[in-house]
Amino acid sequence: MFSVNPSTAIISANTFAFASSSKEAIASLNDFLAKYPPESNNMFFVTTKGKHVYSEPNYSKMEEVFLLFGKETKGLPEDILKKYLNKTIRIPMRPTLRSLNLSNSVAIVIYDVLRQKKFENLEEISSYFD
Repeated sequence: MFSVNPSTAIISANTFAFASSSKEAIASLNDFLAKYPPESNNMFFVTTKGKHVYSEPNYSKMEEVFLLFGKETKGLPEDILKKYLNKTIRIPMRPTLRSLNLSNSVAIVIYDVLRQKKFENLEEISSYFD
């Protein structure tokens, strides 16, 4: 099972873990894709096999963004990647490196989405010493 918050989805196909404040349980990745079709949602499949750099999409104009990450050991299913090849994104890497670990990849991509959205609803400057 994994959960979905329709306004911001961060999915790991590995454990079907999901980070959100409001959750909806969905039984499988295929059920998720049926309920939230990638063709009609701002959905991106993060993979080393991606055809676009993660910073190319203009997230700032998107109300909601779905980012799907695969297992750390094998990534997202290849049949899904082939089906939605135009929605695949990747982090640029040296050709000799396999990939970054999953938590680093999630942090890089999510912070770019937040940066493009001008860090809305986030404290940009600390008031600790004020």
